[in-house]
Amino acid sequence: MVHVGIIIVDSRLMPARVGTTGVAISCAGIEPVNDMRAEKDLNGNPLKVTFQAVVDNLASIANHKMGEGSESKPFAIIRNSDAKLTDRKINPNELAVSHDQCVYVRGLRNSPQNS
Repeated sequence: MVHVGIIIVDSRLMPARVGTTGVAISCAGIEPVNDMRAEKDLNGNPLKVTFQAVVDNLASIANHKMGEGSESKPFAIIRNSDAKLTDRKINPNELAVSHDQCVYVRGLRNSPQNS
């Protein structure tokens, strides 16, 4: 039996960056995030808040290979990514943070214009 993960990809802009990058809209069969809290950093210190956005990182690779213009390909195959495959149903909320946790939304709420 072959196990595969599927990621639905779109492109997005990022604040203060030139160009588009890939972003995962949804996924199935693959763990979307790797919780790295309590793992050690390069200096041996425990990570406190790090979550690795696995499917977003893979979406960026796929977006680069698929293209954005007339060369656009409808899909990309990524092999040997070491991403964790799963049979569980992925909740779409696992790909997002609440507005209260979002650094961009918090920054807009606390901007001088909103004071």
